[in-house]
Amino acid sequence: MLAMLLIGMSRCASADLCPSDDALISALRERDNAFVAAASAQFAEEDPNSVTLVHSERIKDVRDVICGDALPGDLPTVTCKFTVRYWSRNAYQVARLVKKDGRWQVDEALTVMRKRK
Repeated sequence: MLAMLLIGMSRCASADLCPSDDALISALRERDNAFVAAASAQFAEEDPNSVTLVHSERIKDVRDVICGDALPGDLPTVTCKFTVRYWSRNAYQVARLVKKDGRWQVDEALTVMRKRK
């Protein structure tokens, strides 16, 4: 009975495809840093005579992580729903995560942002 209760409370459908909070935060930081680099490069190209500072907001933590079954493909892939708590806002996301070279990466995501009260 206790085992069934624990299975029902699991955040992932498959234990093999269950990113830890630290792994998920690392994947999100990597994605945010790639966006910052692309935005900085674009602004520098559009106006090379000005200085534009672009930075990502620090992640406090992730919450409410729920991941589904494995998706078809060559690499381990899973879709997860979670809330990213940045310092001034929350990001409610559904993301497809792919495990490449032993670490999780955000392949694709849908995000809704809300300011925190």
